[in-house]
Amino acid sequence: MLLEIENLQVEIPYGKTKVYPVSGVSFSLEEGEVLGIIGESGSGKSMAMKAIMGLLPEKAKASARKLSFQDLDLRNRTEKEYLPLRGSRMAMIFQDPMTALNPLIPIGEQLREIFERQRKKGRDSTAKESNLKDSKIKDSDVENSNIKNSNIKDSKDRAIALLASVGIPNPEEKYKQYPHEFSGGMRQRVLIAMALSCSPALLIADEPTTALDVTLQAQILDLLLEGVKARNTSLILISHDLSLVKERCKRILILYGGKVMEEGRVEEIFQEPKHPYTKALLAAIPSMEKDKEEALVAIEGNPPSILKEFTRCPFYERCKERIDACQDALPEEARLSEMHRVFCHKVSSGEKI
Repeated sequence: MLLEIENLQVEIPYGKTKVYPVSGVSFSLEEGEVLGIIGESGSGKSMAMKAIMGLLPEKAKASARKLSFQDLDLRNRTEKEYLPLRGSRMAMIFQDPMTALNPLIPIGEQLREIFERQRKKGRDSTAKESNLKDSKIKDSDVENSNIKNSNIKDSKDRAIALLASVGIPNPEEKYKQYPHEFSGGMRQRVLIAMALSCSPALLIADEPTTALDVTLQAQILDLLLEGVKARNTSLILISHDLSLVKERCKRILILYGGKVMEEGRVEEIFQEPKHPYTKALLAAIPSMEKDKEEALVAIEGNPPSILKEFTRCPFYERCKERIDACQDALPEEARLSEMHRVFCHKVSSGEKI
């Protein structure tokens, strides 16, 4: 198993109190698998992934019963201990390509810097080896990985080749240009190139098609999937759009209020949704099969406050199928198949849904 997470929680100081954007998320990821994580804004998708990457905001605290990446325990890792992992073994694409790129440095130089940093890590591997004794991941892996490419030795040539590989025209000329000279789609291609440059084992894509038109969304996602498949990279695709990941993921994880509501294979989620929140999300998707006069079904109410830890299902206030048991305690996991699990009192009780 590439990634194993049990009861991941994140708390952030907020004035005299704390907020809890992630409240007990558990899931696993196999090598080469594509997992979709779905949920509306504020559901904890991005914060949970940043906890895995060690990129939480200052003073934020993450805890977990288990947080394992390639048998390496990521709990309580320092920034210095994360450095050999990011880029070479795990990478993340952020949702806003304009703010993710440095506006003062040409695109090509930003790519070239990645290779230079990785080469430096290889040179410093002996000094850092003691920090990873408990891991199967050694800095020697960095030295022996695709960082040193026998076909393209010069980092500038590698950067140009990488731009060409993600479909950017005239890569030699684009190498010299700045982010503001690129379109939104081209900037997103650059971020994909950066993330895949060192062939990481895990890639997290945080809403990589935000603000792009529908046609361009498909192109970017297809490009991303081609890249991870060629490298046997595992992909976590974060989105708030169920239809976007339907054809591209093997499994889907539904988050709400920082908790897992439902998880299952794509066909289980779309054909046999069990959690009321999942069913509400599916009902809100526009469909060509619906009558043009038929209004979209909105989820009534507001997302829950994360200023306190939940003592009952976070979807309780908005749920139209709640039962008496829902107001007393958090629901336990109901396992419906090998991969299909639901956190819902109504499902657990066996009532008709």
